[in-house]
Amino acid sequence: MKDEEIIELVHKIGEIQCETNVIELKSSSKGVTEKIYDTISAFSNQDMGGVIVFGINEENYKPCGVLDAELVQKRVGEQCEEMVPVVRPVLSCISIDGKKIVTAEVPSADYSDRPVYWKKAGLTKGSWIRVGDMDKRMSDYEIYKYQAYKKGIHDDQRIIESDWALLDKNLLNHYLEQVTIGKRNLFEHVSQDKMLELFRITQKEKPTLAAFLVFSQFPQAIFNNLCVTAVVIPGTQRGDNLSDGTRFLDNKRINGSIPSILSETMDFILKNTANRTVIDSSGVRNDVEQYPPEAVREAVLNALIHRDYSVFSENSPVRVEIFTDRLEITSPGGLYGRARIESLGYESLETRNSVLTSILETLKISENRYSGIPTMRNLLKRAGLPDPEFIDTGTTFKVILRSAPNKSVEQALTETERQILEYCRTPRTRKEIANHIGKTYNYVNSYLLKKMIMTGLLSLVKDENNKRNQRLRSSY
Repeated sequence: MKDEEIIELVHKIGEIQCETNVIELKSSSKGVTEKIYDTISAFSNQDMGGVIVFGINEENYKPCGVLDAELVQKRVGEQCEEMVPVVRPVLSCISIDGKKIVTAEVPSADYSDRPVYWKKAGLTKGSWIRVGDMDKRMSDYEIYKYQAYKKGIHDDQRIIESDWALLDKNLLNHYLEQVTIGKRNLFEHVSQDKMLELFRITQKEKPTLAAFLVFSQFPQAIFNNLCVTAVVIPGTQRGDNLSDGTRFLDNKRINGSIPSILSETMDFILKNTANRTVIDSSGVRNDVEQYPPEAVREAVLNALIHRDYSVFSENSPVRVEIFTDRLEITSPGGLYGRARIESLGYESLETRNSVLTSILETLKISENRYSGIPTMRNLLKRAGLPDPEFIDTGTTFKVILRSAPNKSVEQALTETERQILEYCRTPRTRKEIANHIGKTYNYVNSYLLKKMIMTGLLSLVKDENNKRNQRLRSSY
């Protein structure tokens, strides 16, 4: 670091009065550097690296200076030599008001070199990760993610020690037909068993996990939690209950093959999300889905294709949560390899489950790789909705699709309309609404509900055609 950068950093520390995910403080006033293997490891294992500042009082965050700057730098260098792989920090020294400050910039290790760990403690006990201002030992799963990437392990290709369970032979035959289109001469004398091996459908005459998830009609016979759990929450956060204690307006555990799960999950979401009423420039009313179905499908499909299928995550289902103002889809496992949130949809990224991806592309269940997120963004933009949000925790990946309420309409609500919206968080018939607010059916239907439906505050529950018994639900 340049001298002015160190001075600026020391000034910042005095202002924020704390350590951060990229700043670690050590007073080192006695000239002997404390053990910092954990911080060296943690900074090396994150994309932004980090800086260790020696000579700052850890209680008042003011410069106290180190006794022997040369010794501090020597000790830091020695400890960095004991890391695997060896870490090469950038060491700097400056005097501020007569007090010597030493900084050690720890660079981010390449993803393929992680986890960086302390040799004497070993891989499992010597690998650390930075969480806020603390260094925490990596979990077995966090270590495995790096090791699997480094060794080229793809869990979708692991062998399933079982015969096919309820094999969908028609779908398998269709796959083999599709995968050999234009290549008949190449496979003319190749047996079906050999073809299955070539395309990683089987290994050693056993199905691979990718194939099992697609071609077995009930993979949950072995992998109980490789499924989707879907819930409808009557509010904007978990724990929001109705006055009668109802926690979920609908919930379902969706099992089956990936094609079947995708179809059933889409049915569940479309059934439990509202229609919005849009009036075009010519005054024609059109009912549109709360979220574009194609965008929802891409989000669900991505969760099923790109989730982590390792033994560490196979007991975790994909979660679909429908709130009144948003749809959240959470899959086990964070982003794969070098992928970063900001690169999603803009760069060609490495694929965690290459065989599964290839099978679903061949079956035309998914499209060309990397097109899903741009498609989602475009569809949401066209629908006048916010961009999708992505959250990567390292162990989970979440996609959030938000609805866009008309704030001017929402702010102009009467107390009666607010009462109706609250009551209709559970779908209600017109008669139930009228009884609830203590007004006549005709008045409620003609002067309240019609307006609320037209402005999109209320939506009609799908597949209910009898007007008197048709239920309405709050769109907010």
